[in-house]
Amino acid sequence: QADVAVLVYSIPDGFGVVEKTLAGKVADLGRGLVIVGNKWDLVPEKSPTSTLVAEKLMRRSLPFVSWAPFLATAAPTKLHVHRILQTAIAITAERERVIPQIELDALRRSALRLAPGVKRQAKVITHLEQTGVLPPTFTMRTSRRQALHSTYTRVIEKALRTKFSFTGTPIRVRVEQPFAKSI
Repeated sequence: QADVAVLVYSIPDGFGVVEKTLAGKVADLGRGLVIVGNKWDLVPEKSPTSTLVAEKLMRRSLPFVSWAPFLATAAPTKLHVHRILQTAIAITAERERVIPQIELDALRRSALRLAPGVKRQAKVITHLEQTGVLPPTFTMRTSRRQALHSTYTRVIEKALRTKFSFTGTPIRVRVEQPFAKSI
């Protein structure tokens, strides 16, 4: 029932089946997510890029929640613990964000025009609108009666994340097709 979940794992131990399952459930439910790597103080020989390495390992372990921010913390020293609540509050704002239609129209045109392999059929997506929040939900209308290839959905989702971020929240992109004519 939470709007934003905080998934805490031990950096020295890494991700197990339980953490991966929980992250997947949070994403499937459309909730916000912060991934917190705890026990940063137990990581030996830290360098200026150690946090980036830990984040890269997390993203490799949980590619299906690549949109979730990562925080490295150490409970005994309270390192970055204050950032957890700040991040959750920022994610809540992202989950409630509404994008103006004029910006979505421009995004649809540019995303489909620039996407490799999609260029020739850019007019297949006739409209893109935001149809919900919590999580942000978008509906694409298509002129095709047959199923739309998932490439189109991925192109639109990538463009939405590039332009508007939506950090910490899944976004839903749905396809609305015209009804097939019956004979």
